[in-house]
Amino acid sequence: MKNGNARTAAQLFYSYWKEGVAWDNLSKPMQDYLTNSMEKITIGWDAIFKDPIDLDDYRNIRVPTLIISGDRIPSVTRWICLQLIQAIEGADFFPVNGAGHMSPITHADKVNKIILQYIENNLLRTEARKL
Repeated sequence: MKNGNARTAAQLFYSYWKEGVAWDNLSKPMQDYLTNSMEKITIGWDAIFKDPIDLDDYRNIRVPTLIISGDRIPSVTRWICLQLIQAIEGADFFPVNGAGHMSPITHADKVNKIILQYIENNLLRTEARKL
């Protein structure tokens, strides 16, 4: 990104995090989407390492929390998920079988279904509490 080549940055980023789908096998719209997202991804990556928040801050979360993870994620990501699951009281965890870190791209149908179901379930719980 520092050299102004977002497409190469997207390929490198994707090749590190992907699971099972090579860059060349992604559709052109998905490649373009990732390429166009690299500036935001770079800003987010920098912010992660500058963020003063620590695990104890996550212990204060008191809202329905969904943690989704592929079962083929890198070990560092697996460790982060486990830490969050333990820190956030009542967090719900849903694995996506056969998916890696990029599951919203490689397994979009499964991930979207999990998210929609979670929202629907928690809206029903919220409405029931009001009654």
